[in-house]
Amino acid sequence: MSQDCLIVTSEGNSIVCNVNVPDEVFVAGKSWIGIYVVNREKNEHYHKSQYVASATSVIRFNTLTDGIYDVRYFKEKYEKCFNTRVSIGQLVIPKYTVSDITSNEYKLHLTFNQEQLLPGDWFGLFKTSSMSQKHPIVQMSVDPKQNEYDIDLLPLNLEPYYFCSENGILTAKQERFEIRYYRSGCTCYNERAIHTRLWPSTFSMNLYSFVPSGICPLNEITKGALLVNINNINNEIKLIYCSNVKDFEIQIYNENELIYKNVYQPRSKEITISLSQTLIAPSIEIRLVCLATNHILEKKEHNMN
Repeated sequence: MSQDCLIVTSEGNSIVCNVNVPDEVFVAGKSWIGIYVVNREKNEHYHKSQYVASATSVIRFNTLTDGIYDVRYFKEKYEKCFNTRVSIGQLVIPKYTVSDITSNEYKLHLTFNQEQLLPGDWFGLFKTSSMSQKHPIVQMSVDPKQNEYDIDLLPLNLEPYYFCSENGILTAKQERFEIRYYRSGCTCYNERAIHTRLWPSTFSMNLYSFVPSGICPLNEITKGALLVNINNINNEIKLIYCSNVKDFEIQIYNENELIYKNVYQPRSKEITISLSQTLIAPSIEIRLVCLATNHILEKKEHNMN
């Protein structure tokens, strides 16, 4: 259905929802709109909500914390029909660079507009797939006098692209990463839980969240390792490797049999490998494996003939 059915704008610290939905998705006394922290996965984890009086109506939510929200329209219960994002306040999006995969270090360099930074602000590195604001891979506090920050990525074992075994079959997986920026005082609670005295409870971890005031996709983080310039003379192999994880191993397989493995340092290097055994077949597979996860970050086939 058309997103024109739910047009959402921000006015100061308020969100205004213009509703114009077909009759078949409106139920009097049961249709409602929920205000969610962006990326909250479950529909019961909302911040604020109001019932919709008619299929054509205007609803206003006031006194919201600065940040990015997802506004969702439900026909009844948790039957979601429409949703759209809206932001309140100033968005903080840094510029960034990532160390080249062949360099000695592997760092993310962030540059913020210093005028946007406030005391108590913080930011975190997240998996894009993380449907929570409470579990950053790494978190840093902001100094309003400092606009540049570095994150050492090497010990974090980021795996933007890798292979893992699923039921004995090597399967390719992909993950993306992003920076999320938060203002001081960005915590918001599920108001229904508070009003019905469910707070505090054993479910308290699901009853509050942090509202991000900026999301910066890190599109340059796409590769976990490289294996290049592979050549051989008889059973002596030369290659160049580059790794984006700190602890890794190079493995060589021949006809699905592991015939060589060794842990290497530093991050990037040209190496020579001597295979001591007779090959079953002329084709080998060279793998660079993250020791922390046992995932294959890069693999290349090479014909020894």
